[in-house]
Parts: sequence; C-alpha cells; structure tokens
Amino acid sequence: MLAAVDIDLRRIHCRTEDGRDICTNVDFDRAVPLLLPLANEGVTLLVECASPHMYGPQQILKKKLSWMIYNSVITDRLHTLFDDILVSPSSSWTYGYNVKVRHVMADCKARNKDLRECEAMMWFYKKDPSKWTTLDQYLSHL
Repeated sequence: MLAAVDIDLRRIHCRTEDGRDICTNVDFDRAVPLLLPLANEGVTLLVECASPHMYGPQQILKKKLSWMIYNSVITDRLHTLFDDILVSPSSSWTYGYNVKVRHVMADCKARNKDLRECEAMMWFYKKDPSKWTTLDQYLSHL
C-alpha cells in the first residue's frame, strides 16, 4: 500500500491511497504515533523532498530555505521509521504542473490542499514511478 506525506514548515500531512487521513497539520512529534502503524504495515511512503533549485525574490528564498532545512531533517527522521521511503523533488514528480492542475489531473477529493497534494503524489507515482527514488540514492546525486 502507498501513503504520501506533505511536509510544510513545522507541519506534516499524510494520506493513504485507500483514502485514510493519517494526520493533518501536526508537528513531527505528534505525527510519529499516527504514522507508526503505517510503518508496521510495510507501507511505501512517498515524500516530496527539498530540491537544490532556487528561485524567486529574497523573501521567498528565505522561506524556501527554512522549508528545505526542515524538510531534510523530517525526511531523514521518517526514513528511520519506514523501511520503504521514496522521495522526489517537486521539480521532478509534478512535471511542472501547478498545484490546481495537479489536483484536477489526479481527481483529488481530500478535504484540504495538503491532503490533496498527498493524493496527487500517489497518482503521479502510479503513472511514473521512475520519478521517485530512495532517499540514499537521491542524496548521493546532489
């Protein structure tokens, strides 16, 4: 089974492919006990990881850098919980489609944007799993 995690700055959201909302808008410490049953079920976890590509004005860069640091730490922590974790930067798995288009393409039904993004990750993964890789492989190619 698949699940996807959307990591915002200090907030984590997770949804499974069978439509279960595991956590929404919680910090990592609150997310762990909610995510552990998935790890024990042998779920493959998809995580959008930070990309080295930078763009935008100074304000956007500061926020993006903060998110990149947080995302990197949380992704590594998730890697300690899950045997099977696959990562992909948004510059890869989204094919450049904006968030609204992705959600329409994937026929996302979740109640909020972050959970819909989890649905989109799983839909895009099923269409092209080659865009996703293990965390170790991703880090070795930075």
